[in-house]
Amino acid sequence: MLRCMWISSVHNAFTASWSMGRKLLRKNKHTRTQEATCLATGYYPHGARVRWVRGERHEPVPEHMLLGGEELPNGDGTFQTRLTLRHLGEEEYKCQVDHSSQETPMMRTLEKPRTRMFLLSPALSVVLIIVMVVVAKRIYERCHHQDETDLPQETRL
Repeated sequence: MLRCMWISSVHNAFTASWSMGRKLLRKNKHTRTQEATCLATGYYPHGARVRWVRGERHEPVPEHMLLGGEELPNGDGTFQTRLTLRHLGEEEYKCQVDHSSQETPMMRTLEKPRTRMFLLSPALSVVLIIVMVVVAKRIYERCHHQDETDLPQETRL
């Protein structure tokens, strides 16, 4: 049996022909770059191939963008392989796992977090509106006062 897990801050669970997993897309504290980890675990016999591919043509990700990939034994006689993708770009990335227990490779797309629109709290919105009204009033008064000083002496009240 082959289990694939995705480690991510998104925490979206998915169901597939293997066990459930969760996704993790995180920022590296040291390099300030995004990373994603693909974990294939619980498989037997050894020899799973885990790789990251990118784009619609599933081109392999260059080695300098990867970390890990070593196959390690689990305590129950099965094996695991973890491969981390570093320095994510704007492309679409997929993790592909090949194993002799599967007829076809398993592939899952990395889902990047959706960007959230900046929403103002109601209190902050009210404060901004008040500030804009005060500024507009001062500009009006300054312009209106300027208009009065431009009038000839006889027309002033």
